[in-house]
Amino acid sequence: MSQLDKHVLREFVKTVIDLDINLNSPFSTKNYDYEIVTYIDEVQVLDTDENVVISVFKNEVKNE
Repeated sequence: MSQLDKHVLREFVKTVIDLDINLNSPFSTKNYDYEIVTYIDEVQVLDTDENVVISVFKNEVKNE
């Protein structure tokens, strides 16, 4: 996974947090399949092997 992909996924997660959306769903980009999972205090993006690719705590985004 490229740094650009990670950046885009992180921005996606930040948007989910900003909009206060709860998502637990698979999604795909043109190169990879992922799953987004929203917890009470954190949002994670997992790859197909269920490895955490991106993890952002909600309080980190709200403090930016």
